Amino acid sequence: MAETFHGKNICYSFLPFTLFAFGMLWTTIMFAKGPENPSEVVRLFGLQFSKESFQTACALALRILSIAALSLLFIFTTNIIHFILSLMQQCKLSPKIAYGVLAGCRILPMMKDELKVIHVAQRIRGVNQDRSLRGKWLQYKRLAIPLLASAIRKAERTAIAMESKGFTGSKNRTFYRTFHVSTTDWLLSLLIPALFVVSAFLSWRLGYFTW
Repeated sequence: MAETFHGKNICYSFLPFTLFAFGMLWTTIMFAKGPENPSEVVRLFGLQFSKESFQTACALALRILSIAALSLLFIFTTNIIHFILSLMQQCKLSPKIAYGVLAGCRILPMMKDELKVIHVAQRIRGVNQDRSLRGKWLQYKRLAIPLLASAIRKAERTAIAMESKGFTGSKNRTFYRTFHVSTTDWLLSLLIPALFVVSAFLSWRLGYFTW
């Protein structure tokens, strides 16, 4: 299911990428090789950097933020079930792969609840009391084994249920919900490459992009 498209969710999700981009910016400036034109400098917050290193650092940081923005845009606006079904109908994706992914998407949230149940059950039995580093490592091992066993059981039950309902993985199947590519979809698929070409052309005209 697509996430709720709220500004708060977006900010929280974008925060790790922002920190990573800032780290890339800072380390690129600090550990860059000697510039070809040392006389060209940029002054920022009372510090002085070479213009060449600063531009390279900004380009890398903006590249990270751009990829993160596109990824989050896809995550927050896409229903995963509709997306997989559309891939099956429009791109002829194998039903074995598609329904395997859908089953995994359904099982993952269940594993989160299962982990909480296992953790509480072990605490009731007096386990997981050691707060040291070694104790936490043993705690993770004790949680991992029953969680893995539970995941295997759920996967096996899902496979048996799919097989009992006649699932064979054949591509010649009908669909209860059908999806079609609309005019808006075509416009969006053309708009993104067009924006990429325009940005590359502007970078070339401004002297930032070379072959």
